[in-house]
Amino acid sequence: MSGRLRTRWARRGARAAIALGLVSALTLAANLGCFYLRADQVDSALARAQAQGVPAAALRNSVARLRAMSALPQALTRNAVLADPFSNVERGLRRARVSTLAQTRAAAEGEMSAIKLQFGARWDLGGLEADLAQARTPADFERVSAGLVWQQVQATRTRSALAQGSGGLAGGLPADVVTHLNALGAMLPTLQAAGLPDATALQAKADAAWYLSLSYPVMLGLHASLEAELISAQNASQQNLDAYEQSRSLLQALPGVLATTDALGLGGPYDATAHQIQSILGQPGGGPHLAQSSAQLAQLIQQMRTADSGQLSVSGVGCISGAPAKLIVVHVSTQQLVAYDNGCPWMRTLVTTGMPQLPTDQGTFHIFYKAPAYKMVSPWPPSSGLWYPTTWVYDAMEFVGDGTFLHTANWEPPSVFGPGSEYGPFASHGCVHMPNSVAGQLYAWADIGTTVEVTQ
Repeated sequence: MSGRLRTRWARRGARAAIALGLVSALTLAANLGCFYLRADQVDSALARAQAQGVPAAALRNSVARLRAMSALPQALTRNAVLADPFSNVERGLRRARVSTLAQTRAAAEGEMSAIKLQFGARWDLGGLEADLAQARTPADFERVSAGLVWQQVQATRTRSALAQGSGGLAGGLPADVVTHLNALGAMLPTLQAAGLPDATALQAKADAAWYLSLSYPVMLGLHASLEAELISAQNASQQNLDAYEQSRSLLQALPGVLATTDALGLGGPYDATAHQIQSILGQPGGGPHLAQSSAQLAQLIQQMRTADSGQLSVSGVGCISGAPAKLIVVHVSTQQLVAYDNGCPWMRTLVTTGMPQLPTDQGTFHIFYKAPAYKMVSPWPPSSGLWYPTTWVYDAMEFVGDGTFLHTANWEPPSVFGPGSEYGPFASHGCVHMPNSVAGQLYAWADIGTTVEVTQ
């Protein structure tokens, strides 16, 4: 080869070496630039993931890989333009994000299901259902979970306060409201059948049904007023029913009492008033003033019975030294009652005491309850030989705590009172039957605390 040719190739070789060096330098620079750009992108992605709720512990391996990578070896050995050295880091990041998202979503959905199962429509979740539907990141689900936990605490506290104020919950509802509503509902058919006003009861029932559909916070706020409305309606309905039943009994007794007073020439002052009250009570449902009219009739009958003052003479009955100011003595063997005023007798009458199976208790007692009219309800079932139908008695004075009274017995003929009547068909279940003719006087005279002595 000539010297000129060698020079030419040498020049070409030098130019090629320079060109090759320039290309290598440019490739290295490009690789380094790509590396740092990708490193910054991956680092930002890790920071965003942590800000969105992915725990630092779940990102620890990805962060460590990123920090351990060196720019120059990657640029020299892996041609960053063609190969991505960050793929392993990004795969770890995706796994951490997916796992955390699944866990936080499951936790929030579990909290939502638990509070719905426990409280249902009784608690307003305040938009948390919409928040759960719109949640996209672990942080979103964690915020929903925190809100649900707080709602659970508040709902539990509210329900506990409602239970404490209502005597407990029945099927998740205030027990006292349920009890009053059931009692009122049981009265309504009887009220309607009797033609009695029931607008108040119907309104209270409707208000209670609406109240029981509300959430716990609203129930708690309205509980006192709703309970008071139910109690008032229940009491008014019961008073109407009692007055209606009493009026029916009084109306049945009235003709007999009027006949007795008329026969004695005492009926004149009472007939007009009695018939006026009778016409009011004869209206459907007992008229607009049922309770007042029934009370007036009861008082009138008591006055008529008092006017018929057929009582035994106290002649021959001596005074008792040291006796209480007011003393009633019931003599079982003679079936007589003697009332002593300041130790001296002022009334004596025949009575009927308890049958052999249920004798009147003997001993010293005191009157502790009085009622011009009292409803007797049999404690024995209809299958028992001791059963008796529900009956109204009058001028009732209770002196033994087991329900033993002095009272009238409209069903007992006046002629059967006295000795031996405790063995007859009109013997009592332990009470002391008094003739209507004297019962009113004794009732008016005897105070609460009057001593009653039952002796053989």
